[in-house]
Amino acid sequence: MKNRSLATDVFVIAILVILAAASRLLPHAPGFVAVTGASMFGGWYLRRGSLAYLIPLVVLSLSDVVLGFYQPLLMLAVYLVAVAPVLAGRMLRGNASPLRLAASALCCSVFSLITINFFVWLTSAWYAKTATGLLQCYVAALPFFKYRLAGDVCSVALCFGVYALVAYCWPNQASVPLGRARTWSSLLLAPSPKGPRI
Repeated sequence: MKNRSLATDVFVIAILVILAAASRLLPHAPGFVAVTGASMFGGWYLRRGSLAYLIPLVVLSLSDVVLGFYQPLLMLAVYLVAVAPVLAGRMLRGNASPLRLAASALCCSVFSLITINFFVWLTSAWYAKTATGLLQCYVAALPFFKYRLAGDVCSVALCFGVYALVAYCWPNQASVPLGRARTWSSLLLAPSPKGPRI
C-alpha cells in the first residue's frame, strides 16, 4: 500500500462530501441518495478512521442546515445509522470484492430501514405505541425502501467502480488494493497488461 499525503485524503473527503450532500439537496426520489456509498468508500479508502467517520456527519449536518432540522431523537438515530457504512468500509479493507460490496450495501439499507423507522414509531404521534403500531410503521416504509436500496447500491457501485477503473487504467495511482485482482479485472472485461494492484 502506498503512502498518501494528508492533502490527498482531505481532497477525497471533500469530493465525497460534495457528492453525498448534493444527492440530498438536489431533487431526487425519496431515500435515493449517495450518503452510504460515500461513507463506505471513505471508511475503506482512508487510513485515518476518525476522518472517515466525519464524512456522513458533515454531509448530514450541512444538508440539514438547508433542509431543516427535525425531532432530536430521530435525528440522533439518523446520524448514528449514517456512520454504519463507514464501519462496513473499514471491515472491507483488503477484500472489497463486488459481491461483498453489494452485500454490505444491502445490509446498510436493511439496518437503516429497521432502526430509523423504529425511532419514527417511537417519536411520532402517527402510530400507536403498540406492536401493531410498530408493524404499521414498517409497512408504511416499505414502498420507499426500494429507493433507499437503489441509492445505496448505486452509490457504492459508483464510488468503488470509479476507483477500480482508475486502478485499472493507471495502476501506479492505486494506493489501496481492492481485493482479488481477477474478480475486478473480469468486471472490467479484460486483464490489465500492467497487473494493477486492485
